[in-house]
Parts: sequence; structure tokens; C-alpha cells
Amino acid sequence: MRQKTFKLIDIINERTRVDVVFRKNGITKYSYITLDPGVEYELPNDELFESSVRGAKFKKFYNRDMEEKLKANNVPYKIEMCKSCGGRVKKLVYNPLEVIE
Repeated sequence: MRQKTFKLIDIINERTRVDVVFRKNGITKYSYITLDPGVEYELPNDELFESSVRGAKFKKFYNRDMEEKLKANNVPYKIEMCKSCGGRVKKLVYNPLEVIE
């Protein structure tokens, strides 16, 4: 059986920091990892870590070019309107990580 791996989605071409959750000695820890584009990383056998990788979300200011890249690469995304400013600010919400099984 092949080890699961994860990596940044192909449209991200710069080092990126992603927040993660993992369990160490029975204690839940919150941290971040810095990932390089195009590099596959082994997914540890930790349910918390795997769920944080699968559920990671980036919220970036809306950019039409980025939306087109997300569509072209079949990356699921949402457009969120800012609630506190009455919807004047739009943001793209997407998962920057891809799990390879």
C-alpha cells in the first residue's frame, strides 16, 4: 500500500505557510508548516493532521485572474462577501493543499 502524500496545488508557485493541527504525546498542538511548490510530503498517520490538511482554507482578496486559474485547474472554491462591511469586499476561499492517495 502506497503512503499518502500531500502537496501544494499546482497554481501556487511560491513557498507557502499553512496552519495545521497534530497530536504529540497525546496533546493537541497547533502549528504551521512551510511548503515548497512541486514537492510531495508524506502524510503522517495522524487523523488530526490529515483532517487539518484536507480542511485547510486560504482566504485571499478577490482577483479575477486567480479565479480563472482555480477554474482552469478544477480547484473547488467559494466567493465570500465581507459581512462586517456589507459585502463591499470579496474574497476567494479555497484549499491550497492536495492529498494524493
